[in-house]
Amino acid sequence: MKGAICLSAVLLFGCPMAMAATYIVDINHPQASDNNPGTPDRPFKSISKAAAIVQPGDMVIVKAGVYREAVRMMRGGTPQKPIVFLAEPIGSVIVKGSEVVKDWEKVGDAVWRETSWELAGKLGRETGRDFVFRREQVFCDGKPLQQVERREQMQAGTFWVDMDGKALYVWLPENANPNEKVMEVSIRSVLWTGDYLTPFVHLKGFRFEHCANRAQQGAIHLTNAYGWLLENCSVEWANGTGLKLDNCASMIVRRCQFNRNGQLGIGVGDGLDLTFEDCETSYNNRKGYSTSWEAGGVKVAAAARRVRFLRHKSAFNRGSGIWFDYAGYGHEIIGCVIHDNTDANAGIQIEVTFGVLIANNICYRNTRAKGAGSHFGSGILLQQSGFCRVYHNTCAENDNGLTLEGAGRAVLSAGNEVVNNIFAFNREFQVRVWDSVIHRVTGWTFPLPSFVPDPEKWARERLNRFDHNLYFSVGEKPLIEWGGAYNPGTPDKGQYRDLKEFATKTGQHSGWAQEAHGIVADPLFVNPSEGDFRLRPDSPAIDKGIPTEVKTDITGNERPKGKAPDLGAYEQR
Repeated sequence: MKGAICLSAVLLFGCPMAMAATYIVDINHPQASDNNPGTPDRPFKSISKAAAIVQPGDMVIVKAGVYREAVRMMRGGTPQKPIVFLAEPIGSVIVKGSEVVKDWEKVGDAVWRETSWELAGKLGRETGRDFVFRREQVFCDGKPLQQVERREQMQAGTFWVDMDGKALYVWLPENANPNEKVMEVSIRSVLWTGDYLTPFVHLKGFRFEHCANRAQQGAIHLTNAYGWLLENCSVEWANGTGLKLDNCASMIVRRCQFNRNGQLGIGVGDGLDLTFEDCETSYNNRKGYSTSWEAGGVKVAAAARRVRFLRHKSAFNRGSGIWFDYAGYGHEIIGCVIHDNTDANAGIQIEVTFGVLIANNICYRNTRAKGAGSHFGSGILLQQSGFCRVYHNTCAENDNGLTLEGAGRAVLSAGNEVVNNIFAFNREFQVRVWDSVIHRVTGWTFPLPSFVPDPEKWARERLNRFDHNLYFSVGEKPLIEWGGAYNPGTPDKGQYRDLKEFATKTGQHSGWAQEAHGIVADPLFVNPSEGDFRLRPDSPAIDKGIPTEVKTDITGNERPKGKAPDLGAYEQR
C-alpha cells in the first residue's frame, strides 16, 4: 500500500498499477514521525519527508503548525498528474527559517548574550559590498529587531552579531528579558526549492517566514522549473526576496502575498509565460538595498517573455512597485494598483523592454529618493523602451505622471502609444518626454520586435503617439515637458500648458500633432485622498476615449458604457 489512501487498478491486460496517494503531515500529532507511513493516525512529522517520496498525482495534506525546515522537491508531476501540497486549513501552516533560542545570559543593564556555538556558526556573514548584505535576523515575539554593526551602536530594539566571539547580543524594547519572550533567529537560507527535474507542483495555502536568504535569492526559489502553481501562499520577513523564479516557464502565482521582505517581494530572471494574478508585494526593501540596483516590490529582468501582472497591488515599498529591466518583450501589466512607494524610480518602471501592454492601472503617490533624477518618482516610467501600449491608466499625485526618458544608451524609446489616460495632480509634470524620441529617426539600427506592425513604417517615422489623454494640475504650472536634458534642441522643445500650442508645434516639426484631442480639466475623482479614483458622474473624462484593445476597466466592467470609452482606469457605470 502507498501512503494514507492508496488505490490500485487493473489495467486492460490485468496488470495492477498503484495510483495516486494522499499523505498526511502533522507535526502536532502525538504519533507523528518520519518513520510512519503518512496516514491520518500515523502522519509524517516533516514536509520534507513527504517531498522525498511523492510521485506524480500524489497529494500531501499538511496540518496546522510551525514547520522549521527547508523543503527540497525531489521529483515532479505531469500536466495531468501534478503533485499537490495543501495546507489544511489554508494559512495555518507556517514554514519558518528560524529556530527558537533560549537560555540567554545577561551581560549588561539591558543587553543579553547567546553563545551557542552551533547557532553562531549558522549565522553567516554575506560577502557583499556593505552592511546591508548581511543575512542575520532576530525576532522577539514575532517582531524583528534592528541589526547594528558594532556593539556600541546597540540600543533598545537592536541586536549585534559578534562574528569573532561567535555570540549574539540583543537589547529588547523596554529592556525586556529575552528568556521571557519567544526569541527566533533565522538560520535557513531557503525554505522551498525546485528545478527542471520537479515540474508541475502545486503549492496551496502555505505561509513562509524568517528566511536567512541573501540578496537576489528567494525564500521560495525555483530554477528552470515549469508548470508550477502557487496559490493562497505568503512570504514575509525574508532577508532577501520573497519569491524568486530563475528561467522558469508556464507558471501561475495566484492570490499570494510577498510582503515585508528585506529586498524584494518578487524577483524574476528570464523565463517564459509567467502569470501573477491578484497578488501583493508591499512594504518590501525594509533593509534598504539600493533602489537603483534591485529593490522594491517586483523586479523582472534578463530577457523574460510574456510575464503578466494582473490585478496586482504593490504599495509602501522602498523602491519601484513593478520594474521590468532588460526584460524582453510581450508583457502585460493590467488592473494593478501601485501606490505610496518611496525612493521609487516609478510606480511602474519599464526599462529597455518592448511591447508591454500597460492598461487599467492606478499609480498614485509614488515618490523618488532625495537627490535622484527629476524624471524619477513617476507613476509610469518608460526608459529606452519601445512599442508599449499605455491605455486607460490613472496617474495622480506622483512626482511626475508619465515619463518617457533616455539615458544615453543606444536604444530609442520609439513606437509607444499613450492613449486614454488621466495624468492629474502630479507635483511636477503630468508628462515628461526626454530624448530623441521626439524626432524622426534616421539611420535606425536597433532590431525591431517581430510583433511590430509594418516595421518599415515605424522605423521610418519613429513616432510615439500621445492623444486622447486628460491633463490637470493646480495653478499655472506647465503640464508637459517635451524634450529634456538629452534633446539637443528642436523647434518643438519646451514646456506646455496649452495643448493647442503643443499640438501645433509638434505637428509642424514632425508632421504628427501630439494631443490633438487631449483635454485639460479636473477629472473629478470621487475621493482621491482615500485612494478612490473613480469618476464622478459629471467628470469631463467620461466618453472622451477612443476604442483600443482594452475592453473592460479595472473592475472588469465592460467598455464602453456610453458612446465612447471613459478615460483612466474606471468606466463610469
